[in-house]
Amino acid sequence: MRIGFDGKKAVSNLTGIGNYSRGIINLTALAGNEALVYAPTEGTERCRAGLSDSPLITYRISDCRNAMTREWWRNAGVCRVIAADRPDIFHGLSNELPFGIEKTGVRSVVTIHDLIFLRLPHTYPALQRAILKRKTLHACRVASRIIAISERTRRDIVELYGIDENKIEVIYQGCHALFHQVAPEAMREEVAAHYDLPPRYLISVGTVEERKNHAAIIEALAKTTSQLPLVIVSKSTPLQSRLEERIACLGLTDRVKFLNSVPLGHLPALYQMATAALYVSRYEGFGIPVIEALASGIPVVAATGSCLEEAGGPGAIYCAPDDIAAIAAAIDSLADSTELREQLVEQGRAHIARFSADTLSARMDEFYRKVLG
Repeated sequence: MRIGFDGKKAVSNLTGIGNYSRGIINLTALAGNEALVYAPTEGTERCRAGLSDSPLITYRISDCRNAMTREWWRNAGVCRVIAADRPDIFHGLSNELPFGIEKTGVRSVVTIHDLIFLRLPHTYPALQRAILKRKTLHACRVASRIIAISERTRRDIVELYGIDENKIEVIYQGCHALFHQVAPEAMREEVAAHYDLPPRYLISVGTVEERKNHAAIIEALAKTTSQLPLVIVSKSTPLQSRLEERIACLGLTDRVKFLNSVPLGHLPALYQMATAALYVSRYEGFGIPVIEALASGIPVVAATGSCLEEAGGPGAIYCAPDDIAAIAAAIDSLADSTELREQLVEQGRAHIARFSADTLSARMDEFYRKVLG
Protein backbone atom coordinates (compact mmCIF):
# COMPACT_ATOMS: atom_id res chain seq x y z
CA MET A 1 0.00 0.00 0.00
CA ARG A 2 0.98 3.63 -0.52
CA ILE A 3 -0.21 5.84 2.33
CA GLY A 4 -0.01 9.62 2.17
CA PHE A 5 0.26 11.61 5.40
CA ASP A 6 -0.28 15.17 6.50
CA GLY A 7 3.30 15.55 7.72
CA LYS A 8 3.30 19.12 9.03
CA LYS A 9 3.37 18.08 12.71
CA ALA A 10 5.73 15.18 12.00
CA VAL A 11 8.45 17.52 10.73
CA SER A 12 7.81 20.55 12.96
CA ASN A 13 6.32 19.53 16.32
CA LEU A 14 8.23 17.86 19.17
CA THR A 15 5.26 17.28 21.48
CA GLY A 16 2.17 15.04 21.52
CA ILE A 17 0.71 15.16 18.00
CA GLY A 18 4.17 15.43 16.45
CA ASN A 19 5.24 12.28 18.30
CA TYR A 20 2.04 10.51 17.25
CA SER A 21 2.56 11.53 13.61
CA ARG A 22 6.14 10.28 13.51
CA GLY A 23 5.09 7.08 15.22
CA ILE A 24 2.34 6.26 12.69
CA ILE A 25 4.59 7.05 9.72
CA ASN A 26 7.33 4.81 11.14
CA LEU A 27 4.83 2.00 11.84
CA THR A 28 3.62 2.23 8.24
CA ALA A 29 7.14 1.62 6.95
CA LEU A 30 7.65 -1.13 9.57
CA ALA A 31 4.66 -2.97 8.09
CA GLY A 32 6.27 -2.79 4.62
CA ASN A 33 4.06 -0.04 3.21
CA GLU A 34 5.19 3.10 1.43
CA ALA A 35 4.70 6.37 3.32
CA LEU A 36 4.46 9.69 1.47
CA VAL A 37 4.96 12.61 3.88
CA TYR A 38 3.35 15.86 2.69
CA ALA A 39 4.51 19.04 4.43
CA PRO A 40 4.60 22.76 3.60
CA THR A 41 8.24 23.08 4.76
CA GLU A 42 11.14 20.84 5.71
CA GLY A 43 10.44 21.55 9.39
CA THR A 44 13.27 21.02 11.85
CA GLU A 45 16.15 18.59 11.94
CA ARG A 46 15.23 17.49 15.49
CA CYS A 47 11.75 16.48 14.35
CA ARG A 48 12.88 14.75 11.16
CA ALA A 49 15.42 12.78 13.22
CA GLY A 50 12.44 11.01 14.81
CA LEU A 51 11.39 9.60 11.46
CA SER A 52 12.87 6.32 10.26
CA ASP A 53 15.48 6.41 7.50
CA SER A 54 13.56 3.60 5.77
CA PRO A 55 13.57 3.89 1.96
CA LEU A 56 9.81 3.37 2.19
CA ILE A 57 9.42 6.89 3.61
CA THR A 58 9.58 9.68 1.04
CA TYR A 59 8.86 13.39 1.37
CA ARG A 60 6.64 15.73 -0.63
CA ILE A 61 7.86 19.12 0.63
CA SER A 62 6.53 22.42 -0.66
CA ASP A 63 8.64 25.55 -0.49
CA CYS A 64 6.12 27.77 1.33
CA ARG A 65 7.88 30.97 2.38
CA ASN A 66 5.40 32.50 4.86
CA ALA A 67 2.70 31.47 7.30
CA MET A 68 -0.16 32.34 4.97
CA THR A 69 1.06 30.20 2.08
CA ARG A 70 1.92 27.35 4.48
CA GLU A 71 -1.62 27.31 5.81
CA TRP A 72 -3.15 27.54 2.33
CA TRP A 73 -0.98 24.70 1.00
CA ARG A 74 -1.70 22.40 3.91
CA ASN A 75 -5.45 23.13 4.03
CA ALA A 76 -6.16 23.07 0.30
CA GLY A 77 -3.21 23.35 -2.09
CA VAL A 78 -1.77 19.95 -1.19
CA CYS A 79 -4.79 18.32 -2.84
CA ARG A 80 -3.23 18.89 -6.27
CA VAL A 81 -0.11 17.00 -5.24
CA ILE A 82 -2.17 14.20 -3.68
CA ALA A 83 -4.28 13.88 -6.83
CA ALA A 84 -1.10 13.62 -8.94
CA ASP A 85 0.57 11.05 -6.64
CA ARG A 86 -2.58 8.92 -6.23
CA PRO A 87 -1.69 7.20 -2.94
CA ASP A 88 -4.11 4.47 -1.92
CA ILE A 89 -5.10 6.44 1.19
CA PHE A 90 -4.42 9.91 2.58
CA HIS A 91 -4.24 10.06 6.39
CA GLY A 92 -4.79 13.30 8.28
CA LEU A 93 -2.86 12.74 11.49
CA SER A 94 -3.98 15.75 13.51
CA ASN A 95 -7.76 16.20 13.55
CA GLU A 96 -8.06 17.57 10.03
CA LEU A 97 -8.11 16.85 6.31
CA PRO A 98 -7.42 19.33 3.49
CA PHE A 99 -10.50 20.96 2.01
CA GLY A 100 -11.10 19.33 -1.38
CA ILE A 101 -9.61 15.94 -0.48
CA GLU A 102 -12.91 14.31 -1.43
CA LYS A 103 -12.44 15.55 -5.02
CA THR A 104 -9.03 13.92 -5.53
CA GLY A 105 -10.37 10.40 -5.92
CA VAL A 106 -8.15 9.28 -3.01
CA ARG A 107 -9.72 7.67 0.02
CA SER A 108 -9.03 9.56 3.22
CA VAL A 109 -8.92 8.80 6.94
CA VAL A 110 -8.40 11.12 9.88
CA THR A 111 -7.17 10.67 13.43
CA ILE A 112 -9.19 12.61 15.97
CA HIS A 113 -7.18 13.08 19.17
CA ASP A 114 -9.78 14.93 21.21
CA LEU A 115 -12.61 17.46 21.11
CA ILE A 116 -11.47 19.29 24.23
CA PHE A 117 -12.18 22.64 22.59
CA LEU A 118 -15.87 21.64 22.73
CA ARG A 119 -15.79 19.89 26.11
CA LEU A 120 -13.86 22.71 27.82
CA PRO A 121 -14.52 25.69 25.53
CA HIS A 122 -13.35 28.26 28.09
CA THR A 123 -9.79 26.95 27.74
CA TYR A 124 -9.57 28.06 24.07
CA PRO A 125 -9.82 31.53 22.49
CA ALA A 126 -13.08 31.97 20.56
CA LEU A 127 -11.45 32.26 17.11
CA GLN A 128 -9.24 29.22 17.64
CA ARG A 129 -12.24 27.25 18.89
CA ALA A 130 -14.27 28.18 15.78
CA ILE A 131 -11.43 27.16 13.43
CA LEU A 132 -10.90 23.86 15.22
CA LYS A 133 -14.61 23.06 15.15
CA ARG A 134 -14.88 23.71 11.43
CA LYS A 135 -11.77 21.69 10.56
CA THR A 136 -12.60 18.65 12.70
CA LEU A 137 -16.24 18.55 11.67
CA HIS A 138 -15.25 18.74 8.00
CA ALA A 139 -12.69 15.96 8.46
CA CYS A 140 -15.14 13.68 10.27
CA ARG A 141 -17.75 14.16 7.55
CA VAL A 142 -15.57 13.63 4.47
CA ALA A 143 -13.23 10.90 5.75
CA SER A 144 -13.85 7.35 4.61
CA ARG A 145 -13.13 6.24 8.17
CA ILE A 146 -12.06 7.84 11.45
CA ILE A 147 -9.50 6.78 14.03
CA ALA A 148 -10.27 7.83 17.61
CA ILE A 149 -7.33 7.45 19.99
CA SER A 150 -9.59 6.41 22.88
CA GLU A 151 -13.13 5.24 23.62
CA ARG A 152 -13.71 8.62 25.28
CA THR A 153 -12.82 10.43 22.05
CA ARG A 154 -15.00 8.05 20.02
CA ARG A 155 -17.98 8.83 22.28
CA ASP A 156 -17.30 12.56 21.96
CA ILE A 157 -17.28 12.37 18.15
CA VAL A 158 -20.61 10.55 18.15
CA GLU A 159 -22.23 12.80 20.75
CA LEU A 160 -20.90 16.20 19.71
CA TYR A 161 -20.79 15.77 15.92
CA GLY A 162 -23.47 13.16 15.31
CA ILE A 163 -21.11 10.90 13.37
CA ASP A 164 -22.15 7.26 12.88
CA GLU A 165 -20.21 5.20 15.43
CA ASN A 166 -19.68 2.46 12.81
CA LYS A 167 -17.45 4.87 10.91
CA ILE A 168 -15.07 5.19 13.87
CA GLU A 169 -12.40 2.76 15.02
CA VAL A 170 -10.50 3.10 18.29
CA ILE A 171 -6.77 2.55 17.88
CA TYR A 172 -4.71 3.45 20.91
CA GLN A 173 -1.29 5.04 20.61
CA GLY A 174 1.96 4.06 22.24
CA CYS A 175 4.95 5.97 23.53
CA HIS A 176 8.52 6.32 22.33
CA ALA A 177 10.63 3.16 22.53
CA LEU A 178 13.07 4.97 24.86
CA PHE A 179 10.57 4.70 27.73
CA HIS A 180 10.59 0.91 27.50
CA GLN A 181 14.37 0.80 27.93
CA VAL A 182 16.13 0.96 31.28
CA ALA A 183 18.26 4.11 31.39
CA PRO A 184 21.95 3.24 32.02
CA GLU A 185 23.26 4.11 35.45
CA ALA A 186 25.63 6.65 33.90
CA MET A 187 22.71 8.42 32.26
CA ARG A 188 20.78 8.49 35.54
CA GLU A 189 23.73 9.98 37.35
CA GLU A 190 24.21 12.57 34.63
CA VAL A 191 20.53 13.57 34.66
CA ALA A 192 20.36 13.67 38.47
CA ALA A 193 23.41 15.92 38.63
CA HIS A 194 22.31 18.13 35.72
CA TYR A 195 18.94 18.92 37.31
CA ASP A 196 20.11 18.70 40.95
CA LEU A 197 17.51 16.05 41.76
CA PRO A 198 16.81 14.71 45.27
CA PRO A 199 17.07 10.95 45.94
CA ARG A 200 13.27 10.53 45.92
CA TYR A 201 10.69 12.68 44.19
CA LEU A 202 7.34 12.76 42.42
CA ILE A 203 7.14 13.70 38.75
CA SER A 204 4.47 15.40 36.66
CA VAL A 205 5.04 15.73 32.90
CA GLY A 206 2.86 17.98 30.78
CA THR A 207 2.37 21.57 29.63
CA VAL A 208 1.50 23.88 32.50
CA GLU A 209 -1.97 25.04 31.51
CA GLU A 210 -5.30 25.23 33.30
CA ARG A 211 -6.65 21.96 31.88
CA LYS A 212 -3.64 19.95 33.04
CA ASN A 213 -4.62 20.86 36.60
CA HIS A 214 -1.19 21.29 38.17
CA ALA A 215 -2.87 23.58 40.69
CA ALA A 216 -4.66 20.59 42.24
CA ILE A 217 -1.35 18.73 42.53
CA ILE A 218 0.20 21.69 44.34
CA GLU A 219 -2.73 21.93 46.77
CA ALA A 220 -2.58 18.18 47.41
CA LEU A 221 1.18 18.31 47.97
CA ALA A 222 0.61 20.76 50.81
CA LYS A 223 -1.63 18.20 52.52
CA THR A 224 0.65 15.16 52.23
CA THR A 225 2.48 13.70 55.20
CA SER A 226 5.21 12.03 53.14
CA GLN A 227 6.99 15.33 52.30
CA LEU A 228 8.22 14.04 48.92
CA PRO A 229 9.33 16.85 46.58
CA LEU A 230 7.75 17.33 43.15
CA VAL A 231 9.44 17.80 39.78
CA ILE A 232 7.24 19.37 37.08
CA VAL A 233 8.53 18.82 33.54
CA SER A 234 7.00 21.30 31.12
CA LYS A 235 7.64 24.04 28.66
CA SER A 236 7.43 27.47 30.26
CA THR A 237 4.00 29.13 30.08
CA PRO A 238 2.43 32.25 31.64
CA LEU A 239 0.57 30.04 34.13
CA GLN A 240 3.86 28.79 35.58
CA SER A 241 4.60 32.12 37.27
CA ARG A 242 1.15 32.13 38.91
CA LEU A 243 1.69 28.59 40.12
CA GLU A 244 5.03 29.60 41.56
CA GLU A 245 3.30 32.35 43.53
CA ARG A 246 0.84 29.84 44.96
CA ILE A 247 3.68 27.44 45.75
CA ALA A 248 5.40 30.20 47.73
CA CYS A 249 2.18 31.00 49.62
CA LEU A 250 1.87 27.36 50.65
CA GLY A 251 5.48 27.23 51.80
CA LEU A 252 6.39 24.65 49.15
CA THR A 253 9.15 26.50 47.32
CA ASP A 254 11.77 24.03 48.49
CA ARG A 255 9.62 21.05 47.48
CA VAL A 256 8.68 21.97 43.89
CA LYS A 257 11.11 22.23 40.98
CA PHE A 258 10.16 23.21 37.42
CA LEU A 259 12.20 21.76 34.57
CA ASN A 260 11.57 23.54 31.27
CA SER A 261 12.63 22.43 27.78
CA VAL A 262 13.85 18.99 28.84
CA PRO A 263 15.21 16.96 25.87
CA LEU A 264 13.54 13.64 25.08
CA GLY A 265 16.74 11.76 25.88
CA HIS A 266 16.54 12.84 29.54
CA LEU A 267 12.89 11.98 30.11
CA PRO A 268 13.20 8.18 30.61
CA ALA A 269 15.79 8.65 33.36
CA LEU A 270 13.68 11.38 34.99
CA TYR A 271 10.71 9.02 35.08
CA GLN A 272 12.65 5.94 36.18
CA MET A 273 14.27 7.69 39.15
CA ALA A 274 10.91 8.99 40.39
CA THR A 275 8.78 7.34 43.06
CA ALA A 276 5.50 7.98 41.22
CA ALA A 277 4.00 10.10 38.44
CA LEU A 278 1.07 12.50 38.85
CA TYR A 279 -1.31 13.29 35.98
CA VAL A 280 -4.65 14.68 37.13
CA SER A 281 -5.67 16.53 33.97
CA ARG A 282 -9.32 17.55 33.80
CA TYR A 283 -9.71 16.21 30.26
CA GLU A 284 -7.52 14.33 27.78
CA GLY A 285 -7.87 12.51 24.50
CA PHE A 286 -5.58 9.76 25.74
CA GLY A 287 -2.79 10.69 28.18
CA ILE A 288 0.63 9.70 26.88
CA PRO A 289 2.45 10.66 30.13
CA VAL A 290 0.53 7.86 31.85
CA ILE A 291 1.86 5.35 29.33
CA GLU A 292 5.37 6.78 29.57
CA ALA A 293 5.35 6.43 33.35
CA LEU A 294 4.09 2.84 33.31
CA ALA A 295 6.59 1.89 30.61
CA SER A 296 9.29 3.46 32.79
CA GLY A 297 8.33 1.26 35.73
CA ILE A 298 6.67 3.73 38.10
CA PRO A 299 3.04 3.89 39.29
CA VAL A 300 0.69 6.77 38.53
CA VAL A 301 -1.90 8.93 40.26
CA ALA A 302 -4.36 9.94 37.52
CA ALA A 303 -7.71 11.69 37.22
CA THR A 304 -11.11 10.25 36.47
CA GLY A 305 -13.53 11.88 34.05
CA SER A 306 -11.99 11.46 30.60
CA CYS A 307 -9.81 8.69 29.20
CA LEU A 308 -6.95 8.26 31.66
CA GLU A 309 -8.40 5.01 33.01
CA GLU A 310 -8.06 3.63 29.47
CA ALA A 311 -4.41 4.64 29.34
CA GLY A 312 -3.42 3.48 32.83
CA GLY A 313 -5.69 0.50 33.38
CA PRO A 314 -4.81 -1.18 36.69
CA GLY A 315 -1.44 0.59 36.87
CA ALA A 316 -2.74 3.75 38.51
CA ILE A 317 -4.69 5.12 41.45
CA TYR A 318 -7.55 7.28 40.19
CA CYS A 319 -9.03 10.36 41.86
CA ALA A 320 -11.56 13.00 40.83
CA PRO A 321 -9.49 15.94 39.50
CA ASP A 322 -10.82 18.32 42.17
CA ASP A 323 -10.62 15.92 45.12
CA ILE A 324 -7.53 17.38 46.78
CA ALA A 325 -7.76 15.11 49.82
CA ALA A 326 -7.95 11.98 47.65
CA ILE A 327 -4.96 13.07 45.55
CA ALA A 328 -2.95 13.73 48.71
CA ALA A 329 -3.93 10.34 50.15
CA ALA A 330 -2.94 8.59 46.90
CA ILE A 331 0.46 10.30 46.96
CA ASP A 332 1.05 9.24 50.56
CA SER A 333 0.00 5.64 49.90
CA LEU A 334 2.50 5.35 47.04
CA ALA A 335 5.23 7.12 48.95
CA ASP A 336 4.85 4.80 51.95
CA SER A 337 4.28 1.39 50.35
CA THR A 338 6.89 -0.33 48.21
CA GLU A 339 4.52 -3.29 47.87
CA LEU A 340 1.73 -1.14 46.42
CA ARG A 341 4.09 0.55 43.99
CA GLU A 342 5.43 -2.78 42.74
CA GLN A 343 1.91 -4.20 42.38
CA LEU A 344 0.73 -1.25 40.30
CA VAL A 345 3.86 -1.31 38.14
CA GLU A 346 3.43 -5.02 37.39
CA GLN A 347 -0.24 -4.61 36.51
CA GLY A 348 0.46 -1.49 34.48
CA ARG A 349 3.17 -3.10 32.38
CA ALA A 350 0.87 -6.00 31.54
CA HIS A 351 -1.82 -3.50 30.56
CA ILE A 352 0.35 -1.39 28.24
CA ALA A 353 1.54 -4.43 26.30
CA ARG A 354 -1.43 -3.65 24.04
CA PHE A 355 0.33 -0.42 23.04
CA SER A 356 3.51 -2.07 21.75
CA ALA A 357 4.94 -1.07 18.37
CA ASP A 358 4.28 -4.50 16.85
CA THR A 359 0.67 -4.49 18.02
CA LEU A 360 0.02 -0.97 16.77
CA SER A 361 1.73 -1.66 13.43
CA ALA A 362 -0.51 -4.67 12.87
CA ARG A 363 -3.61 -2.70 13.90
CA MET A 364 -2.83 0.16 11.54
CA ASP A 365 -2.10 -2.19 8.65
CA GLU A 366 -5.40 -3.97 9.27
CA PHE A 367 -7.22 -0.63 9.46
CA TYR A 368 -5.82 0.61 6.15
CA ARG A 369 -6.75 -2.63 4.42
CA LYS A 370 -10.28 -2.32 5.80
CA VAL A 371 -10.50 1.20 4.35
CA LEU A 372 -9.54 -0.22 0.95
CA GLY A 373 -12.19 -2.91 1.25
